[in-house]
Amino acid sequence: MKTQPGLKAKWGAVVLTVLMVGCTQEQVVPAVQTGTKFTHGAAVNQQFTPPGSQGNCACIDTAFAKEPVSEAETSAIISMREEEKLARDVYQALGAAWPGQVFDKIQLAEQYHMDAVGCLLTKYQITDPVAGMPAGKFANANFTELYQTLVNQGLASQTAALKVGAAIEDLDISDLRKLHGTVDNADIQFVFEQLERGSRNHIRAFTRQLTFAGVSYEAQFISADDLALILSTPTERGNANGTCCLGTGPGTGACTGTCPGNGPGTCPGNGPGNGPGNGSGGGKGRGYGN
Repeated sequence: MKTQPGLKAKWGAVVLTVLMVGCTQEQVVPAVQTGTKFTHGAAVNQQFTPPGSQGNCACIDTAFAKEPVSEAETSAIISMREEEKLARDVYQALGAAWPGQVFDKIQLAEQYHMDAVGCLLTKYQITDPVAGMPAGKFANANFTELYQTLVNQGLASQTAALKVGAAIEDLDISDLRKLHGTVDNADIQFVFEQLERGSRNHIRAFTRQLTFAGVSYEAQFISADDLALILSTPTERGNANGTCCLGTGPGTGACTGTCPGNGPGTCPGNGPGNGPGNGSGGGKGRGYGN
């Protein structure tokens, strides 16, 4: 697979200049097994259904046309599948060492993110680079090395663990914004926008905990102004049912995005709970909105 340029070098800077925690000896990583608008496009404030639900992939399959996928888009999907796994695996290990809600909740969110990218892999028949791999193992050896390095750093102290979390989300936001310019398929853009929204919420959570501890976090990958803007705005919420579409008409109000379907009502609009119906005739509409 193609790797993101400078990824390993950038992470070297993170562990040296952001975390500021020295490792004088090799540490053993815990064995953990797995189981305002900030948007580049139309989809805002959506969430994905939990793993095991069919709503997630069904939405992506039916609400968005299957378009030809470019080499750059394929590379982007593969990269984000591994990058989301990196976040999940690191948070599982650090959550085992430093129990608390922040790691418990965010590692679950990262699993949702992995699942969402997995829907794209399935839809476009791209081989999953991490299929069957345990925590801390990746097709890209750089990610395997980064996992070990970041977990070792985070095991030094709870503050160091929170800094690791903030740095991971910082990089995720930066990478997703760069990748956005390489993809034009609507479903890929949609998923990546949801991943970035999640990362903005996660960096808010990690920096909030650091602030409580009297520690600040300085942006390493996004700009200081971008970080300040994110931290100055509240947590971004998805819809009540955690789905990206499956709205039923009739709907009222404004939405963002596209609303294919055949229920009563017109787009833009919000149906009760989550999203608008669209089109003509009776039945159930499908769409996504806020």
